[in-house]
Amino acid sequence: MTRRYDLERNLVELFESEGRFRAPDRVLRSALDATAAVAQRRSWLRRTSRVANVYLSAAAAFVAIAVVAVALALYVGGPSVGGPATPSPTLQSTPAASPSATPGGLALTESFTSSVNGLTVRYPTGWDVQPATKAWTGSLVSQESAFADVIAITHSDNPFIALASLRLAGATLDEWSSTYLSGHTCSAPEPLTVDGRDGRLVSCEEGLYAFATVDDRGYLTWLYGSDDVQWFTQVIATLELDPEEIGGASPSP
Repeated sequence: MTRRYDLERNLVELFESEGRFRAPDRVLRSALDATAAVAQRRSWLRRTSRVANVYLSAAAAFVAIAVVAVALALYVGGPSVGGPATPSPTLQSTPAASPSATPGGLALTESFTSSVNGLTVRYPTGWDVQPATKAWTGSLVSQESAFADVIAITHSDNPFIALASLRLAGATLDEWSSTYLSGHTCSAPEPLTVDGRDGRLVSCEEGLYAFATVDDRGYLTWLYGSDDVQWFTQVIATLELDPEEIGGASPSP
């Protein structure tokens, strides 16, 4: 009887002791759920922290690059140590091309007479003379024209002076000069005296022209490659127009 009583009492005490240390099942489930939630929050916080660290690192790198770029710009663009700042180059428009040479100041020390064109003119020493070999029939004058007397700095070079004459067949001075320069870009004709006769001076893109007439013959003098009007008028002042000499003696420098 005593042993059984003791056994029952021991069992009761055992169950009572377990009841004190073991919580009910719903409490345990609540505790487990709470623990899982805490673990998940900690995991989310760790991931959020890693993402934030990445963005912060990128922002710091961007700021560092910007600081270096500003410092380089200030160093390169700023004034050098011990001296004034060097101004940056500015674009300037290219000036228009001017005539290739200006013969102004060259003395007219030599004389040339043309029996083909009936004229005499003075020119600078050392210039090359290419006398005309046939009559002019009205085509445009060039440096290679056989009907023009060409006086150049050197053969086939410019500036040069070309002189020629032809019969006008009744055309007036203004009619002939305007027809010849048709299609050229020129200034308005100006009055000019050539060997005591009425003439015209015209400035064009390619040079200066002088026109004059004697009876029914027109005389053209062309300075190519220069716009030196003063020197050109000095050349014109030496011109002697004599149509009666045409077909006479051969040209002589």
